[in-house]
Amino acid sequence: MRNPNEQPTKDPISRFFSIASFLGLVATAVVLIAFYRAVSINAIIEVGEQSNTVVAAAVLQPLEGQLLDYLDKVNHVSGEDRNVSRVPMELEEQIKKSIAETNIARIKIFNRNGVVVWSSKEIQIGQDQGLNPGFISAANGFAASELIYHDRFNYFDQESEEDNLIQTYLPIHGGYAHPIGVLEIYTGVEPLVKNIETTSLLSITGISAILLLLYVFLLLVIKRLQKIINRQTETITERNRQLESLSARMLSSEERDKKQTAVRLHEGLAQDLSAIKMGLEQAISQLDKNNKKQTNNAFNRLLPILQETITQVRSMAMDLRPSSLDDIGLIPTIHWVGREFESKHPDALVKTEIQISESQVPQDIKSVLFRTIRDVLQAIGEQAQSNRIWIQIAKPARDIELTISDDIGTVGSVESPLEHSELVEISISSALDRVLVSGGQYSIKRNKPGETDYRFVWST
Repeated sequence: MRNPNEQPTKDPISRFFSIASFLGLVATAVVLIAFYRAVSINAIIEVGEQSNTVVAAAVLQPLEGQLLDYLDKVNHVSGEDRNVSRVPMELEEQIKKSIAETNIARIKIFNRNGVVVWSSKEIQIGQDQGLNPGFISAANGFAASELIYHDRFNYFDQESEEDNLIQTYLPIHGGYAHPIGVLEIYTGVEPLVKNIETTSLLSITGISAILLLLYVFLLLVIKRLQKIINRQTETITERNRQLESLSARMLSSEERDKKQTAVRLHEGLAQDLSAIKMGLEQAISQLDKNNKKQTNNAFNRLLPILQETITQVRSMAMDLRPSSLDDIGLIPTIHWVGREFESKHPDALVKTEIQISESQVPQDIKSVLFRTIRDVLQAIGEQAQSNRIWIQIAKPARDIELTISDDIGTVGSVESPLEHSELVEISISSALDRVLVSGGQYSIKRNKPGETDYRFVWST
């Protein structure tokens, strides 16, 4: 038994599943948020690249002739060369004027060797970025874009930027088969980034709320399952205790039956056999004296003793296991038990109603059925004089059901019908234990005063 003052400890299974569920949900939230952020950034890059391509086309179209002429002059430049021929003043002013009314933050122009020949940041003019992945992609005719997100590392030109910018590398063809230069455009995407941050925050909040509700639901499920497990464990523990108690009572009952059998053998059968032995010795002595009359009297006295001995042997054999169960079957044996009870109790009427065939009763239940009927009838006969007894055996569904109804009316040696029923229940305690051990269940229902139903059920 649990000590009522003992503080309950948290079940390790519940603790394990709670922690595992929490960690799993946190990992799921992180993955979902990272995935959403990656998708959002890719969307910004795609939109920004399309926008930069359109803007670049609009900027280069009016400058195409002058720009191509200038690139032809500087395409021989390679390496770090700070003495790159400057862009003609007119072309530089037109470039600045073209991007003045756009959202372009910065612009670079590369020759085919990757040297910056012009930049809105003059310090970058002359730098060699031929190994820049963005330049390489554009020099091969494919546009490339990257989002510079706050202090995120810039993989293209390997420089840190403080702004939220989309940098796009676009090839300059000018009618040639291969690009003769590359245009790099930095476009501000601060509004888009803020919109994504706001949406991300809302998404994080929503995902967190949903996962929190899911976690609470999982906790409730775990607690519910734990209650079911605890209840089943308590049921199993209680059943084990009942089985232990049943085993102890069955051992005690078995010892009591052995003791009764030993007493009957010693005080009944053994004494009768001794009396027979003494009678035979007396009869033999009379035969030696040729006293026929005394001899006949000795033998006549032995006959009732022999008959009683035979009756005792048969009674003991019936108590152990009636041979009729194997010879003629269970159903005839039950009818015989009823007739025997009526012969011992002339005022009682035993009615049997058997709604089952012999083949429907499993072999291991036949003896239990017989002993249960015999013990109940014996207890009823010992405790009171019954008016009517009904014995009914039926087979509802897959069960075998035995019902013994006892109606003593107002007749009996006990003070009240209720006392009679209680005394019978005490007398058949070992029979009830035998029913439980054999896999059956029992119930005792007291109906109107003096009428009791003893119900036994076995599942087959």
